[in-house]
Amino acid sequence: MNEQAHKAETLTVLTEKAGKNLRAVIFFGSHLVNSTPGQHSAADWFVIVDDYHTFYRKFSEWFGYPARFVAWLNRLLPPNVIHIPVAAGTGIKAVVISERDFARAMGAYAKDHFCKGRLVQKVEVIYARDHEIGGLIDTRLLDARMSTLDWVPLYADEKFTVASYCLAMMRTSYGAEIRPESSGRVLEVIAQQQTSLIESFQPVLDAGVEQGVLGRDGHEYRLVQSPGEAQKRRWRWYFRKSKIRATLRWLKYVITFAGWPDYIVRKLERRSGIKVELTDAERRWPLLLMWPKIIRNFIRLQRSKKT
Repeated sequence: MNEQAHKAETLTVLTEKAGKNLRAVIFFGSHLVNSTPGQHSAADWFVIVDDYHTFYRKFSEWFGYPARFVAWLNRLLPPNVIHIPVAAGTGIKAVVISERDFARAMGAYAKDHFCKGRLVQKVEVIYARDHEIGGLIDTRLLDARMSTLDWVPLYADEKFTVASYCLAMMRTSYGAEIRPESSGRVLEVIAQQQTSLIESFQPVLDAGVEQGVLGRDGHEYRLVQSPGEAQKRRWRWYFRKSKIRATLRWLKYVITFAGWPDYIVRKLERRSGIKVELTDAERRWPLLLMWPKIIRNFIRLQRSKKT
């Protein structure tokens, strides 16, 4: 059985075991767009549920902590990221979020950019509990793409094409998190899904013209009205807050994601070339011993991006 068949089997187990509490599953990330995922890279899923505690109680064997505690972490700073084991390969890296939190994270009052930054790219809804939920997921994805009109033009050139709009969007989104990746990663990800991005965002920019937000000169677009300082400050704070919240989630990963120390070390090496060796003690007490080493290498990577 190949890796794709194992993932299909995993989806079947997930849907059967989670039952009606599972609303939808969205496939995204490097495995979907084929941007050098690597043999140790996990496939990325968004798992949307009705109730956190019910979900974690069904899959308690994946955690060494009580379901109520893991559910509390999910409510405290949604989403959680968990590891779903697959018979072959690295498994599934699942982003678990409730419908209520998902609606907020994809809407106008999102607390950070974690969900939008991932799901405005190429995605595939691989499961929806019913037709109505499938339609609702599609609407939320479209709303998130449309909301980029509020901020992408502030980070793009004065005049931009659909392609340069997507580049500004991706660079800004990646900048909203500290990532274990080289500066060329954004260009690689865009190259693997450029056709899909242009097909998705051409209608968005055209809608901006119809709404009077954008002007168009041939293949180039521009803002009709220059943004004010208050608007610029608002978005600078939004992305700064997103980075803070994304970094705070790291503290949860050592609890919610089985094998997270080895996973993040492999990813850091694969994406940046920085090799990190973990001791047995660091694996046993990652919060105390591993994070200082990882953070030092992340800082080293961030500095290298600026040179």
